Amino acid sequence: MVISARSMQVDYGMRRGVTSNLAPVFSHARIRSLSAMSKHKRPPLVNLKVLHQLEDEFGDPGPAHTFVQDFVDFWDERYLRLVEAVRSRDTNATHEAIRSVRISSSMVGASRLAELAGDLESNLKRGNLDAVAHALPQVKDCGAATITKLTTKYINSEW
Repeated sequence: MVISARSMQVDYGMRRGVTSNLAPVFSHARIRSLSAMSKHKRPPLVNLKVLHQLEDEFGDPGPAHTFVQDFVDFWDERYLRLVEAVRSRDTNATHEAIRSVRISSSMVGASRLAELAGDLESNLKRGNLDAVAHALPQVKDCGAATITKLTTKYINSEW
């Protein structure tokens, strides 16, 4: 399965019940640049610059907040999908679940979670599903911290 910026735009629009032209456009370069973090420095849980860029892309903070709220609302489902794929030792489903975490995290500025997902993806590409399984508690903890940060510092803050 190939995920493109266009397919993410259409998928987001369909989940929100809007036509795809109302969803933000995420370029491949932006997604790559957001997920490519320095290996020497731990990225922040949440990069507020990315969230402000998202607001600018929408031209209004309201839809950006809704988009981030959707990320928060779907986190448990996304994480459980990853856990189930790893437990079933289904490498294709695991790769799709990791990619979902990596891309969606990048889109909402969840830099540390995106980097962690990128590391999982690298391990999986090397055939090391056990390393992915061992990292699941770290993904869970990072995801929970990210959700808390997004909720307190962005969703519940003054626009």
